[in-house]
Amino acid sequence: GIAVDADGVIYVNDSNNNCVRQVVRDDASESSASVSTLAGNAGGKEGALQGAGSADGLGASARFNGPAGLALDTDGHLIVADCSNSLIRRVTVAEGRVTTVAGSPEHGRGFADGEGTAARFNFPAGITVDGNNNILVADLFNNRIRMIVGSAACVTTVAGSAEQGKVDGIGASARFHQPKALALDE
Repeated sequence: GIAVDADGVIYVNDSNNNCVRQVVRDDASESSASVSTLAGNAGGKEGALQGAGSADGLGASARFNGPAGLALDTDGHLIVADCSNSLIRRVTVAEGRVTTVAGSPEHGRGFADGEGTAARFNFPAGITVDGNNNILVADLFNNRIRMIVGSAACVTTVAGSAEQGKVDGIGASARFHQPKALALDE
């Protein structure tokens, strides 16, 4: 995933390095930029599993496992679909602090609507945030579009069901086959 803030800073989920990077373009040259790791610990030569984990924390002490979708909320925080951990995470850009918004590493993958850690995802891939800071998630292997609302992080299903397919409809009558991305038209 990629997101760009109002100052033109580019944020990248470096999925196989299990980290979130920031790219700051040089004002004097459009062709050069400075890249730094905001949060997570890059995989290195051992492969994608090195540095993987689900720990909340500051900067390099935080862990991701295959971060995929990425979006900015209206407060300037990054929202990350931590795909292989089946978690939704928040990163404060100013300090690189990572916190888990929804899902639970202790309870693993699955499907459950609920608040915060009671909710379950199955490889959340795409993510976007609306103007009210509601988080929308393309929940890949649950074949659903989910929404996370409010400070209690109440997760509900907007559309789709466990049954995969290609059916137009309302709510659970609609069918998806592994939705990976989404965007809002506001």
